[in-house]
Amino acid sequence: MADGSQLAVHSYEQALIVPRQGKRYRRHEVGLFADGRQVPWSNADVSLPPSPQPEAREPVVEARYVDRDVVFIGTLWCLWGHLITDFVRHLWPLLSLDRGLQVVYAVGSPKQRLPENFRQFLEAIGVSSDRLVEIREPTRFRRVYFGEPSYWHDSEDRILWTPEHVAVVDAVVRNLVGEAVPRQPGLKVYLTRTGLAKGRKDFGEKIIEQAYRRKGFRIVMPERLSLSELVRLLAGAEVIAATEGSVSHNALFAPKGACLEILRKCEWVNSYQETINQMRELKVSVYNVSVASMLAVPAKPWRGPFLIGVTPELAAHLGCEPKQDFMERLLCRICQVKMWIRAHRI
Repeated sequence: MADGSQLAVHSYEQALIVPRQGKRYRRHEVGLFADGRQVPWSNADVSLPPSPQPEAREPVVEARYVDRDVVFIGTLWCLWGHLITDFVRHLWPLLSLDRGLQVVYAVGSPKQRLPENFRQFLEAIGVSSDRLVEIREPTRFRRVYFGEPSYWHDSEDRILWTPEHVAVVDAVVRNLVGEAVPRQPGLKVYLTRTGLAKGRKDFGEKIIEQAYRRKGFRIVMPERLSLSELVRLLAGAEVIAATEGSVSHNALFAPKGACLEILRKCEWVNSYQETINQMRELKVSVYNVSVASMLAVPAKPWRGPFLIGVTPELAAHLGCEPKQDFMERLLCRICQVKMWIRAHRI
């Protein structure tokens, strides 16, 4: 939902940035602190509006001091789907602030590192690698600039965004591929997760890949492309198809009015994707591809695992026969049972 709010950039003197320390993420001890209190939206929370708490006071830590002015872009969860949705929210000041300022950030987990494609995202709005610095220890700066969020969840868990948010995305696309990229007649792209080496949670997608390939779609693994290559490809496509989730969030880079086919893996609707669809004014078709119910953690269905295939609904759309992979079905069930056992601490 678009919001017409006028955003401001706040300036905090002698402000402290505290990255996550240790194994546990403590939301009130991470982020930007000024005048003894935590600045709202500066930690790594992604799905809740800021709610100041009495304990959100500046922690007592040993901090190094850096005598310079910087721009803080937040405490980031370095997961692609969240980076290009939640964590674009503090980037809009970079379009107008002094480009001599250093840009700093922290990460939500010590094991995470900023993906190369998000570094390219930042470069596309003028943040060169020599300006970008990760804060790995408590650090106090002479002055910290921090923009109000351009994208947030309200009290009813609706996602809202401002024109500044759209301006950042438009600037990335424009600077990577130029003012206009002509559509390539007949180019249809299927974005797949089958190339991911870690964190597999979709079982049976190769069956879907085959069906889309037979319909003339180009099968693309987004993680194997540079951001420039990915954006240029999507900008020229007539139709984009993907399972709902992080991989379909790449439609953020599609031109307004593009055709998007969403393959829904469970009954849960991804609000992030709904927001992207509205923001980019996409022409969306949704097809159910779930071929089995979920056993694990029903309160958090986005975690999967998902058993998917060419359902009768998708088969009717693609003009083929319904199909699923029974070996993948077995592997998915094993994974689901393991997650169910962990969730119920059996």
